[in-house]
Amino acid sequence: MSGSWKLLAKTLGSKAETRSRKTAIVCAPTVESLKQFEARCLPNGCNFANTTMSVLGFSSAEVDIGTTNKRRREILELDAYAISFPITAFALDYLTAFVDLKNADDYSISWFFVLDWAMPNQRFWLQELISSVDVLSSSGACIPAGSMTICCVNTDHIYTWQKNTTQWLPEHVEHIQQALRSFCLLKKCSLLYYPTLLPSSALSDSDKEAALNVLLGKLDLISADLVSTSDLRVPWGSDSIDLIKRAPKSFEPSQVFTNEFKENFEAFIPRVVAPSARSDEMPMEQESIAPLKIDVQQELQKIYDQVQKHK
Repeated sequence: MSGSWKLLAKTLGSKAETRSRKTAIVCAPTVESLKQFEARCLPNGCNFANTTMSVLGFSSAEVDIGTTNKRRREILELDAYAISFPITAFALDYLTAFVDLKNADDYSISWFFVLDWAMPNQRFWLQELISSVDVLSSSGACIPAGSMTICCVNTDHIYTWQKNTTQWLPEHVEHIQQALRSFCLLKKCSLLYYPTLLPSSALSDSDKEAALNVLLGKLDLISADLVSTSDLRVPWGSDSIDLIKRAPKSFEPSQVFTNEFKENFEAFIPRVVAPSARSDEMPMEQESIAPLKIDVQQELQKIYDQVQKHK
């Protein structure tokens, strides 16, 4: 009898919990950018060990996403990979050793493109986004509508640029936002802005809800904010050509992929290079460093062991 009760309890227990598996692929330009994204968007315990973006990163976590009724809990099993941005065919080759990109079910894989306002490379953002999507398309990756998200981190540096330089004006910031929103509208992806998270900053659970809803394919639960400078929230499906063109009216979203627009974009967005224009709080250009000596096979073996451990 006791054995029957144990079997019944085990059966009821298994029915009380539903599990789903998702994969997040985070494409970041630097380790610092990756860490900001990680702190802002990924579940607690999902931490990358990257010391360089030259190698593939991996982490995993289990997330309790609530209950569908009084008895059944829902658990999200998340596998997260980190690769460099912009995406290269070389980095994608390593990723495909662990993730099947061609046969992904709807929303089983979410792509996050990290752009960093603390870096002085905004004029290249549009071209880097376009080239990254082209690499994915050429590889045959399955990318359902709404599964890509552009995440801009350190967005409070927008004010730092404007405060400490004479080059950066509000119209430059507006132009970048319009270009990013146009890209997202045409490529069916979302746009999320995140200010810098300092060590002393308090992080509430709601701060990570937007990224979690992207992973779950619940974009309708993300509250849209189309006017904020540093806290923009544009989930796919909430924007339109008319909303993007509100100011200036001459902006044409459908032209963002043309060579003429890309050239004008790079020429219009400022580049701060004069040392005299910098202050202690100014974002600095990345220093040139010697190439890192990395044992690629060893790094891949580490990731493989981690992936197998969490399966």
